[in-house]
Amino acid sequence: RRVERYCILTAIDLLLHTLRANMYIPKGKTIWTEDTKMTRFERDYKDAEEGNGIEVITKRRAEIEKLTHEGKHCKNSFRRTCIAQDVVRLKTELEKIEELF
Repeated sequence: RRVERYCILTAIDLLLHTLRANMYIPKGKTIWTEDTKMTRFERDYKDAEEGNGIEVITKRRAEIEKLTHEGKHCKNSFRRTCIAQDVVRLKTELEKIEELF
């Protein structure tokens, strides 16, 4: 059954790949995952557009506060810079979500 399912999926992927000749798909990925994959920001932005903006904003603010607290008390400087980059990214994404309101 596994082989049959793999052959069917491979045939479907091959057919769809010929339809989308110029689309690059990394090794180990399929067309299905490339079409359905969304980042967390895209999901949150979509939720905010649908009316759940307050929940998304409060969740993101809490995460930013948690990361800034963790960054202030981190002794590893490399980890601290990684946390700082995440905080900056989350703040810019939060500003984009807040622009909807």
